[in-house]
Amino acid sequence: MKDFLIIGQGIAGSLLAHELLKRNQSVDIINNTQSNSSSRIAAGLYNPITGRKMVKTWNCDKIFVGLENYYRDLESKLNAEFLHPIGIYRPFFSAEEQNDWQGKISDPAYSYLVKELKQNPSKDPMVNDPYGGLLLNHSGYLDIPVMLDSFKKYFQDRGMYHEKVFNIQGLKVLEDHCSYEDQQYRRVIFCEGSAARDNPFFDWLPYKLVKGEILDVEIDYNRDTILNRGVFLLPLKTNLFRLGATYNNHDLTFDATRQAVDFLKEKLNLIFNGQFEIISHRVGIRPATKDRRPFIGVHPKYSQVGIFNGLGAKGVSLAVLYSEQFVENLLDDQALEPEVNISRFFSLI
Repeated sequence: MKDFLIIGQGIAGSLLAHELLKRNQSVDIINNTQSNSSSRIAAGLYNPITGRKMVKTWNCDKIFVGLENYYRDLESKLNAEFLHPIGIYRPFFSAEEQNDWQGKISDPAYSYLVKELKQNPSKDPMVNDPYGGLLLNHSGYLDIPVMLDSFKKYFQDRGMYHEKVFNIQGLKVLEDHCSYEDQQYRRVIFCEGSAARDNPFFDWLPYKLVKGEILDVEIDYNRDTILNRGVFLLPLKTNLFRLGATYNNHDLTFDATRQAVDFLKEKLNLIFNGQFEIISHRVGIRPATKDRRPFIGVHPKYSQVGIFNGLGAKGVSLAVLYSEQFVENLLDDQALEPEVNISRFFSLI
C-alpha cells in the first residue's frame, strides 16, 4: 500500500507532493496536462503589497521572508531556473497615499518590504506616476510552466507520475484506505483546480471561479521592474511584456474576449503611456473561493479523502506556506489555520 495519491500537478499538487516526499512518504500523481490550466496560464507574481488600498497581502509576514529561499532550494533540487526576483513598482494615485506611506516606511512591519519610496514622478516618460510610488522588495515572479515541467520530470524519474484522466467513478473509499486501479492508498488528495467544483466529495464547497485573461505584448520599451497598479506589466525580455490580468466570474468559458483587451488597455493607460502590439492572448479559470481563502483539509465523513485547492491568484506564495502546514496536519495531526480549514463550511453539507 502506498501512502498518498495526488490528483493534479499544478502548483498545489506539485508542492504538496514535494513536501510529502521530504517526509519519506510514498506518492503517486495522476495528472491530465492542459495548456489552459490556471497554473500554466498564471503570470506567477509574488507581491507583498496588493489591492486598491495597497495593503500587506494576507499572511504576508509568514510567507515573504522565506519565500525566495524556498524556491531557490527547489531550483537546485530540480536543476532548473524559474525564480525571477524583480522589483515591483506601484505608483501612488493621490497625495494622500504618498503621505500614508511616508508614515509607514519607518514602521519595521512595513519597511522590510519597501526598497524605495519615490516622492517625485519617475524620470521615465512612459510611466504615469505624478505622486511617485513604492518600489517593493521580496517581489518578483515564477516561470510556472518551467517549474511544473521540471517537477514533472522529477516525478517521472521516480516512477510516481501518471499522465492520464482520473476517473472518480473508479475510486473506492474503503474503511481505512482508498483503492484506485488495483492500487491501494492510505489517502487521496484532490488538487484539481477549477475542476474540483464538480468533485462529488467536495462539490458543497463555495467556489467563486474567476476567468482570467492575460496578454503577451510587444512594446518598444525596456524596463527592469514590474509596473503594477490595477494591472501588471511584467518584462519578460527585450520589448516583450506580459500584461494582465482580468477577473470575470460571470463568463467562465475559455474564449478570449475583446472586452478583456479593452479592459487591460484602459487600466494600463492609467499608469503607462506606451502603445503595445498583442503577441498572444491566453485564458485560464482560477479556483477562487467565496471567502478568498484556500480550501484545505480532509472530508468530514471520509478521512481518507482530502483537498488542497482554492489558492486563487496568490498560488505562488500561498502554496509554500500551506503545503507545509497541510503535511504537518496529515502526518502529525497539527491543526490547520481555521481560515483555510474546510471545516468552516461543514454546515453546508
